[in-house]
Amino acid sequence: MSIISEYFFPSSDGKTLIHVNQWTPVGRDILGVVQIAHGVAEYVLPAPIPRERAMEAALEHYGYCADIVDQIFETVGALADGLPQSTVWYFWWD
Repeated sequence: MSIISEYFFPSSDGKTLIHVNQWTPVGRDILGVVQIAHGVAEYVLPAPIPRERAMEAALEHYGYCADIVDQIFETVGALADGLPQSTVWYFWWD
């Protein structure tokens, strides 16, 4: 069960309204936050992943969005090294 809210707020240029749909779980913890806008998704974790799960997570991340490795980290191992240091994951598709 979730509480679903829909609202709008003005963009920074003051010309566009940003449309938001929010799903908030009832009776369980929030596991993360996803923001999707213009082909970019941002996922915010409540805590960084443990180092022992970093390579597995990096492979999943790469499988879903190869651009993070191909354009930024250059190797899946470099992405895995960075994941335990952050609670924000970025996905984009060019």
